[in-house]
Amino acid sequence: MRLLVTGGTGFIGSHLAEAGRRRGAEVLVLGLTDRPEERRNVEALARLGVEVLPGSITEPELCRRAVRGATHVFHLAVAMREGGKQDEFFERVNLDGTRHLLEAAADAGVARFVHCSTIGIYGHRAPGITREDSPLAPGNVYERTKVASERMVAEVGRTRGMPFVILRPADVYGP
Repeated sequence: MRLLVTGGTGFIGSHLAEAGRRRGAEVLVLGLTDRPEERRNVEALARLGVEVLPGSITEPELCRRAVRGATHVFHLAVAMREGGKQDEFFERVNLDGTRHLLEAAADAGVARFVHCSTIGIYGHRAPGITREDSPLAPGNVYERTKVASERMVAEVGRTRGMPFVILRPADVYGP
């Protein structure tokens, strides 16, 4: 089993990559290395035998290179809390980047594509119990692009015959 984890130099992605290695999988991480915490994660992952490919999902050729040989893609790369950025930045990463990765994964014949979205697509103070079929109420560009990227994943997955899973986690914290 060979896993590709996009956003793998970030908090959740690095933990996922580490867990994959502990379970015996080959793991390739595609992620940014701009911030000190990302560089620390790269060093820790390299010690575990995780291959790190620095870069962004906004680069189509890099996405094609990253998925080569992958059996499973865990797509966690995202533009989320970048202050002072225009909507186009979020669209370029969360939509165009996801499209590049999806097309590369489908072309490469990956066995499963796991897309990390957000519970935020339901709105910030949804009354009652939130379920998968609850009404969507995205309130900002990040949430709107996550709704659109979910639809893209489902469309490509269905039309190209690529099994997919969409996750909608809440805020994540911890060591």
